[in-house]
Amino acid sequence: MNAITEQQSLAHWPLSPEQRAVLVAAETSESDTQQAASAQANVMVADIQGALDSSRLERALSDLRQQHEVLATALKSVAGYRGLRHQALEELPAIEWRYEDLRGSDDKANGVRDCSEALKLRPMALESGELLRPALLRTG
Repeated sequence: MNAITEQQSLAHWPLSPEQRAVLVAAETSESDTQQAASAQANVMVADIQGALDSSRLERALSDLRQQHEVLATALKSVAGYRGLRHQALEELPAIEWRYEDLRGSDDKANGVRDCSEALKLRPMALESGELLRPALLRTG
């Protein structure tokens, strides 16, 4: 079995080099809140055309998190180890969705950009398992 599909039976496991680099960047920029928060968050924007059942989208994201262990972890300090480690969570925190209706806005592009920046500015609660922070913006 290769390393990608092999299940680890550890209670916790190390961060990847990329994850450590993001956290180091955030820690060294602590005085610059915006830069530190931005280092922890990536924003993906998808333009969905047509009807959307938001409750199905919510369930799909929740199911995705249940099926992929890496999305069901917290980044915590573990006794005997330096730095943070992934730790599987038995109970996942609720996903905090943000909803905004921008249909009445004169400048929808700026509204989307403002929302993206607001999502990036608020640091993620990695120690409690907040690895996703979805938003649904209605523009049309």
